[in-house]
Amino acid sequence: MIELHRLDNSKMVINTDMIESIEEMPDTIITLSNGKKYIMRERAETIIKKIIRFKNEAGISQLEVKTAGNEGGKIRAAAMN
Repeated sequence: MIELHRLDNSKMVINTDMIESIEEMPDTIITLSNGKKYIMRERAETIIKKIIRFKNEAGISQLEVKTAGNEGGKIRAAAMN
C-alpha cells in the first residue's frame, strides 16, 4: 500500500497490486483493475518510485527506477544489480 494525495490534497492509500495503469494527461490518473479511476497530485514517476520502494521494502521485488532521457522521458523499472 502506498500513500498518495488527491487534487484537494486529501490522503489516499492505494493497494499497489490493484493498479492497472498510470497516465499523465496532464493530471495523473490511476486506473485500478476494477475499473475505478483516481486523479492524484503526484506525477507518474513519483508514484512508480513509491511502488518500487514499497515492494523492495516488503521483499516482493528488487527493482529500481530508470528514466531514459533520450526516449522521451520514458520510465522503466529495472532489476537492481
